[in-house]
Amino acid sequence: MKKLAIAAVLGLSAVVSHAGVVILGAPGSPAWNLDVKAKIEATGLISGGVDIINVSTSTPTLATLLAYDAVLVYSDTGYQNANLLGNVLADYVDAGRGVVEMTFSHYQSGGLALGGRFVSQNYDVFTGGASQGNCGALGVRDVPGSALFVGVTSFNGGSSAYCNTGISAKSGAQVLGRWTNGEEFAAVRNDRAAPVVGLNFYAPSSTVRNDFWSANTDGGRIMANALNMAAAGAQQSVPEPGSLSLVALAGVCALALRRRARRSPTAALGA
Repeated sequence: MKKLAIAAVLGLSAVVSHAGVVILGAPGSPAWNLDVKAKIEATGLISGGVDIINVSTSTPTLATLLAYDAVLVYSDTGYQNANLLGNVLADYVDAGRGVVEMTFSHYQSGGLALGGRFVSQNYDVFTGGASQGNCGALGVRDVPGSALFVGVTSFNGGSSAYCNTGISAKSGAQVLGRWTNGEEFAAVRNDRAAPVVGLNFYAPSSTVRNDFWSANTDGGRIMANALNMAAAGAQQSVPEPGSLSLVALAGVCALALRRRARRSPTAALGA
C-alpha cells in the first residue's frame, strides 16, 4: 500500500496544468481581437482559457507570457514595439513555449512585421512577404495528416482572402498546406525548444467584416489546432512548481520507507 501511495504521488507530479493561451493582436479594431478569441473558444479545443493582449498599445514581458502555454500573434496596425516583442517571443520559445504567427506579421513592406531576435535569428517560419493579396481558399494540403488539419473540412478566405504573397518557408520549416493560388498557407518549425507555427491568413472573420475569412468555414478550428500544436512543448515540459513539491514529497516518503525497511527484522530476514 505504501509503495502504491508513492506511485500515486509520483504520477501526480507528471501532470502539467493547462495554462491556456493568449492572443497578441494589433488589430484595426478592438472588436477584431474579440472575434479571434470567440472563434477559437467556440471550437472547445483550448483548455485553460483564451486571453487577449493588444500589442499595438503595449508589449508584454516574458514573465507575463510564461503564464500561458502558447501565444497567437497577428497585426493590422503596427506593433507598439516590433523589435522588443520579437525579442520577448524568442525568449518565450527558448523557455519551451510555442508561438503561432499570422498575417500581417510576415508583411515586411507594410511596417506591420515582427522584428527582433524572433526574425533575425530565424525563430519565425516564413520569409517576409512583399505584398498582400487575395489568395482564395485552402487548397493543397502538403501534409494532409498534420494535426493542423484535424477536423478541418474547408477554409475560405472571403472576398478579400487576405494573405502575404511572395513568402516561403524558411530553412528548417515544413510547409503544411497552400492556398488555391499556390501561396503557402501554413508551415511549422520544430527545430527550436518549442514549435512555431506560421499561418498565412488574417485572423479575424467575416463576423466583424464581411470581406474577412468566411465564418461558416473552419478558420477557428485551424487557429485552435495551431495553438495546440504550439502548446505541445509546454505540455511536455518540467512539472509546475506545485508539482515539484509533490516530487520532493515522494522522495522523502521513499527515503523513509527504505530506512524503515533496513530497521525491520522482517526485512533483515529477507521476508
